[in-house]
Amino acid sequence: MRDANASTIWYVDVADPVSALRQAECDRGGARDLAAELHPGLEVEFLGDEPLSRATEPAEGEVYIGRYPGVTVVCTSEPLPPTPSTIPQSWTRTMVSKRTYLFASNPHRPWGAFARWEDGELKHSFSATSVHILENLGVPQVWERPYWAGEHPVRHPIEVMPDPQTLPFDPIELTEAAHHAWIGFRRHDPTGDTDLDALAVTVSRFAVFPHDRIPESVRRLAEQQQAQLDPPQPQRATRERSWLRWLRRHTN
Repeated sequence: MRDANASTIWYVDVADPVSALRQAECDRGGARDLAAELHPGLEVEFLGDEPLSRATEPAEGEVYIGRYPGVTVVCTSEPLPPTPSTIPQSWTRTMVSKRTYLFASNPHRPWGAFARWEDGELKHSFSATSVHILENLGVPQVWERPYWAGEHPVRHPIEVMPDPQTLPFDPIELTEAAHHAWIGFRRHDPTGDTDLDALAVTVSRFAVFPHDRIPESVRRLAEQQQAQLDPPQPQRATRERSWLRWLRRHTN
């Protein structure tokens, strides 16, 4: 079972991110440049385009990025600190945007976190497991009140005795509510006909890796691309030829 924190970071310069996302196409070149900036010293290889709904739990060594006019989104499994206030500015200020938003979670713990920066200044952050609050800075938002009031309780099996310190809500659900309140839609399960469907938002998928440790995903892609160019050949010869061509292209 995969057990890693997944983080989504939004850099926003428009009043209505949803409208911007409905009308724009992903800038693949700009996304690649940002991937390289976020991972200095590593190789960056484009693996394909995916809907945002499939990018919420990136594989290790991969990042999803969507760049649109006034809005940029990054989905990563990079081991960022669990407290938003300690996340390096290389992630929160890489894009000098008016507002930066973070949403992170790990369903296997469970743990959820969210934060909002304005012009680089942290305004509000929250991070918690189902039992322990790791960080709670700034003034709680109006949309948070029903959760603290116990209107969204976690339903435990009848045979399970919950910890007496258990929060009155699931921190992952609160994180999803923050995404809906700040970005304008839910990443999972749209709430209505007017809610933006994350399936309709295209992001670019990249592998990031040291030059001497090429991941299997990049090897497979190189073989697939070369197979489309070469006439049918014995399988081994095709594989060796495509791999050698890919190496020459990336080492010259």
